[in-house]
Amino acid sequence: MKYLPFLLFCILLIISQGIKAQKKVNATNFVQAATQQYFKAKAAQGYFGKLGHYRTVIPIEKQLFRRMNRDTRYSSGIFDLSEPLTILMPETGDRFQSMTITNDHHYIKKTMYEPGTYTITKEEVGSRYVQVTFRTFVNANSAEDNAEVSKLQDQIIIKQKSAGVLDIPEWDSISYVRNKKYIMGLVQDIPDSKQMYGDKEDINPIKHLIGTAAGFGGINEEHAMYLNVYPKKNDGVTPYILEVPKDVPVDAFWSISVYNDKGYFQANEFDAYSYNNISAEKNSNGSISIHLGGDPTRINYIPITPGWSYNIRMYRPRAEILNGTWIFPEAKEIPSKEIHQTNFQSILDSANLKGAILLYDPQKNTYHSNDFEWSKKGRLPASTFKIPNSIIALETGVVKDDSTLFVWDGQKRALKIWEQDLILKEAFQYSCVPCYQEIARKIGVKRMNSYLQQLEYKDMRVDTTNIDLFWLEGDSKISQWQQIDFLNRLYQYKLPVSERSNKIMKNMLLIEDQSSYKLSGKTGWAIRDGKNNGWFVGYIEVDQKVYFFATNVSPKKNFDMASFPAIRKEVTYQALRAMGIL
Repeated sequence: MKYLPFLLFCILLIISQGIKAQKKVNATNFVQAATQQYFKAKAAQGYFGKLGHYRTVIPIEKQLFRRMNRDTRYSSGIFDLSEPLTILMPETGDRFQSMTITNDHHYIKKTMYEPGTYTITKEEVGSRYVQVTFRTFVNANSAEDNAEVSKLQDQIIIKQKSAGVLDIPEWDSISYVRNKKYIMGLVQDIPDSKQMYGDKEDINPIKHLIGTAAGFGGINEEHAMYLNVYPKKNDGVTPYILEVPKDVPVDAFWSISVYNDKGYFQANEFDAYSYNNISAEKNSNGSISIHLGGDPTRINYIPITPGWSYNIRMYRPRAEILNGTWIFPEAKEIPSKEIHQTNFQSILDSANLKGAILLYDPQKNTYHSNDFEWSKKGRLPASTFKIPNSIIALETGVVKDDSTLFVWDGQKRALKIWEQDLILKEAFQYSCVPCYQEIARKIGVKRMNSYLQQLEYKDMRVDTTNIDLFWLEGDSKISQWQQIDFLNRLYQYKLPVSERSNKIMKNMLLIEDQSSYKLSGKTGWAIRDGKNNGWFVGYIEVDQKVYFFATNVSPKKNFDMASFPAIRKEVTYQALRAMGIL
């Protein structure tokens, strides 16, 4: 027993030697913590003491940090400067290539462009560990150009007597994540990268802090100017266009990259994420038009998502950019066009109806209607509300899927077809009011209002007195424009809901699946103050294009109300045929 204290001491000593104390992160040491965290991650990939070459542009599924670019191929590695490092930078002709040396305080110590042999020492850069980064311009769409860049990467030669070891502190991940979140909240208000990157005497400490959190690895403005732009209507639906003049005052190149609300490239079916003045298709006068959202058939098209932003990079900017006498243009919202359709009015007149047919062509960002004033006025959504009601039910778990069963209680109902057990999909298609009243009651007022706000399904008046009637009676209202906006976001999977719920809802909406077209939609019918209000809203897919429609009508005098359920669809089909869509 007399050896027990000694044994305990030995055990504690061994444990203490095996566990490094984690350093807490705060605003004063965040930059070094973030830099060393990145160095460690890079080393874990196998790039310590040697360069790792990206053999393609940054893969969408392997984005190491926010706001990366796809205009250059990276070669990078982490090095211990206990021994001097010698780097041979190859001859690349007219092709842009840069080499940047970054120390472990995220200070840019050197940026080189000229081929030759360079020696890097610890005394020179002010830290034991550095990152060496090569950026080599590439046309991402050209296999031949990618092959040429791979050859140039292989010509970079690194020499060092000993690679050394990586021995950096352990940083506390909880305080790191917390501080990064706070710092990231400042990003959107920073318009450019001036004084964000560079050596200690070049930077503004606050901008440097923000830049480290938001875009690690950037370079100072005389080598590359970065512009972060958050469009006013970055809802993922409103299209924009960026018009860039022929002559941008840079000695290398400029580019645009589009990111999602988290600052990463968002995978898309078009494999379109960025363009530069080499890869973009030019207009006849040499200028370049970049289409952000909208019609995917337009030149230089990049898809957008809710909360999107874009980054402009100007490599080797000239004096007029640096001193602010030349300003890169900003993307402009593409205004929608309104085209009056007298033939739509003729269709309604022939059917003895008043109201409006509204058709939206997102390919041309154009609205067609016989009465735009009517189409912009809000009315009770009636059973068209079963669309958001279904989505909310799926998201909250009130229903599991479109096969969830609603058991008929045996009571007489307004329609005979409702007097049976129905699954959700049938309840939706038969517009079973009692089924959806049950859903609304289970969702409840608090969750209903919360989800309506998130879905931006505006102007619903929901409280405890009307939770199962507010879409049929009272002061709730929605316009035809709002209906189309909601359907557009649903169609493009841009609602803030799970992909599963979105997909189930789209399947429930499907009415016709023909060889030449697919039509999806929902009808609605409300009666307020003795006035009938009829809806048919949805979209049609034809020839790889989509068109959205929202019809809202009321009967005129002497109208045969027996035909009202069918006439809402009939006039919409006639309008689609009149437009040459059907």
